[in-house]
Amino acid sequence: MRVRDVLKDRQFFQVALILGLSAIFWTVAVARWLDHRTAERNQLALIETVSAEANIVVAKLQRNVIAYQLIAHAITAVFLRQPDISQEEFSVLVEPFLSDNPSIINIAVSRDYIVELVHPFSENASVVGLDHTTVSGDQALIDNALETGRSFMRGPIEFVQGGTGFIRRAVIQLDGQAAETEPHFFVVSIDIDGQKLLDCIGLLSSDLPLDFALRNVQYFNSLETTVWGDPATFDDRPVIRNVEIEQGQWQLAFAPESGWPQSTVVILANWTGSAVFFGIIAIFLLAIFTIYLSKRHLVNRLRSGLESISDGFAIYDDRDQLVFANEPYLSFYDKSRDAIHPGNTFESIVRMGVERGQYPDAIGNEEAWIKARMEAHENPTEPIEQQLSGGRWLKIAEAKTPEGFTVGFRVDVTELKDAKEAAEAANAAKDDFLNIVSHELRTPLTTVIGFAKFLEKPGVLKSFQKLEVTARGDGEQAVTPDMLGDFSDEISKMAERITSASNHLLSLINDILDHAKMKSKTISMSFGMLRLDTLLTDVATDLSVRAEPKGVQINVLCEPLEICGDRIRLRQAILNVLGNAVKFTDAGSVDVSTEIQGESVLIKVQDTGCGIAVANQERIFEKFTQVDSSVVRRNSGTGLGLAISREIINNHGGTIIVQSELHNGSLFIIKLPIQAVAAKMVIRQV
Repeated sequence: MRVRDVLKDRQFFQVALILGLSAIFWTVAVARWLDHRTAERNQLALIETVSAEANIVVAKLQRNVIAYQLIAHAITAVFLRQPDISQEEFSVLVEPFLSDNPSIINIAVSRDYIVELVHPFSENASVVGLDHTTVSGDQALIDNALETGRSFMRGPIEFVQGGTGFIRRAVIQLDGQAAETEPHFFVVSIDIDGQKLLDCIGLLSSDLPLDFALRNVQYFNSLETTVWGDPATFDDRPVIRNVEIEQGQWQLAFAPESGWPQSTVVILANWTGSAVFFGIIAIFLLAIFTIYLSKRHLVNRLRSGLESISDGFAIYDDRDQLVFANEPYLSFYDKSRDAIHPGNTFESIVRMGVERGQYPDAIGNEEAWIKARMEAHENPTEPIEQQLSGGRWLKIAEAKTPEGFTVGFRVDVTELKDAKEAAEAANAAKDDFLNIVSHELRTPLTTVIGFAKFLEKPGVLKSFQKLEVTARGDGEQAVTPDMLGDFSDEISKMAERITSASNHLLSLINDILDHAKMKSKTISMSFGMLRLDTLLTDVATDLSVRAEPKGVQINVLCEPLEICGDRIRLRQAILNVLGNAVKFTDAGSVDVSTEIQGESVLIKVQDTGCGIAVANQERIFEKFTQVDSSVVRRNSGTGLGLAISREIINNHGGTIIVQSELHNGSLFIIKLPIQAVAAKMVIRQV
């Protein structure tokens, strides 16, 4: 029993020793970790404090820089209007600027490189007569400002009249025709006292325990080492802020006066037997804390993953209160976003969205819509689509968890919805187009075939029957010229109808072929110089045959003008536009005119026809689209003419638009490059 007791004691001693050593090790490790983390937090807090103070200082400095810029612009504007201003007038002009800006020492104006005006005059009389070419760097900066047209700020520098600060200069370039005795430019110089400027922005205040330094960066694309303050500040891990100035940048460095905090080392001593107890507690607490951190890290990872997806995600608890919603979910419901917060119920969120017009389908039947939406939410089955204000469409998929939670996804399907509608509209337009084309092709073919049948069997013609009777001698009258003329006229009219129908049929087929060529980019265009006025007159002459029977007058008022273009394709485009105007004008006139606008020429076609509704003005240029697509419409055609015209005009670097009111006529405006631009064009394949 004694041995057993000793063994028990020795085992206890071993366990106690292990626990003691473990407690000492973990205590030191945790102490060091806590010390390091504390120092790091202190340093971050100090960085935030320094950054906040630096932001305030930089904002004040930026305001002062802008104020100097505005003063220079104001004085520049005065000198552009009154370049011969006297010293007295100049003093009256700039005195208010000095009163409002205590950091400004003086404001001077140089004629060319010589200082002639300065205020205040008495304290700065020594500056008058100063030649900028004798001051190191001045002439190069002024010459650069003359070339670039940009002002500049220089410094810190030593002033001629004493002191250190900055100079902001603006150069006023005068007309190059000035006489030799007159100045070619003025230089407006604003001398700024460096100490007063630093005092204005708070850097010299005793309440600001910061080390500060300033230097110019990117001055004429090179780094300047001119520094205000201690240059070593830039080497002590400072907070850096940049202030943009003309032709350069100021870089400011801030650091605490007492330096950045350093890590300290915790020294542990005088451990007693209680250290084992506190060590065990520390290990236990550390284990619990580690578990807590792991759980929180897992939750954060899950939240981060849900935030990174582009779809909306939300989860509601068993009481239908929001637990979590990611940013895409919130962005979808912009009008009710402030109601989407943890703890709020789904019904409250939906009701606020309805009140604010979030759901267009709910307008006018709010309660019924809310009831249907709640039923779909409480008993989710298949995904549903939901329209939001602004035209956005969402696909909503919701499901219940075993705990009674509701998980929901929101997927933006607006593009798919729009694409589907566009495809359906395109299919409908193509169906209309095929119906129109089949009708249009059938009509002239019927005419051709019908009159061809007459020509195959002329015996059915009355004029031929008369000739036939006379030729057989059955009649008492001999064949006369009138009989032959009647027969010839009847045959001629049939031939004209066949020719007209054939030309119409050929025009329809050409439109379809041209559209196919443009779609496949195989149509060729050859550019050359042509007379626009002659082209317009020829087109109008050709169309007068259609206009005269309707009593429509075509008026052409065009200046002689040469442009560069493809004569055949341009004629086709203008013929389509002008032909449309004649087709849809039953009375009145169609006026064609040109107007030069800059480097372009405008071709205006104004008619007094039926006009076009605003909703259809862009549709008339679309392929496979007509305002009236029925087969019983008044005017024939495939509807491709204006689409082809726009394609041709676009290939010439131009545009075509329409301005119209229903029943009030239409104005088509074609904009094309004129010679100055067109001369640079080369022959190209489209």
